[in-house]
Amino acid sequence: MIKKIKGNFPDFKSFEKFNRAVPLLLANEIQNHFVEGFRKGGGQTDLSRSGWQRRKAGARRNRGRAILVDTGQLRRDIQKRMVTKRKIVVGTRNAQYGIYHNDGTGTLPQREFIGVSKALEKKLTAIINREIKRFIK
Repeated sequence: MIKKIKGNFPDFKSFEKFNRAVPLLLANEIQNHFVEGFRKGGGQTDLSRSGWQRRKAGARRNRGRAILVDTGQLRRDIQKRMVTKRKIVVGTRNAQYGIYHNDGTGTLPQREFIGVSKALEKKLTAIINREIKRFIK
């Protein structure tokens, strides 16, 4: 929850600086949050809290390799696509197969790497509260 903080922006310039800085900070946090899921093996969204389903045993080339990581293309493709005062879009563009992993198919288990996350919402709220305190006098 965004806290009610008493005070005002000292001037319009400060308000504009706040409006430029905060969306980029939030976009960076969102991107980092979902990329971190590849290191953890899931757990970054509400649906993947307990982690991603493990791979089938057997394939020698998969030993010791993180889930959803072969070339690292999908992980690297999680990027800030749009950052404005009103809208932040973080997602994938080039790794078009990512939607099949994120949503799952009849034969492919769902391993959601981008989605709703209460933990992320808490992080974003903390950033907003911190930045409001920093800019308001």
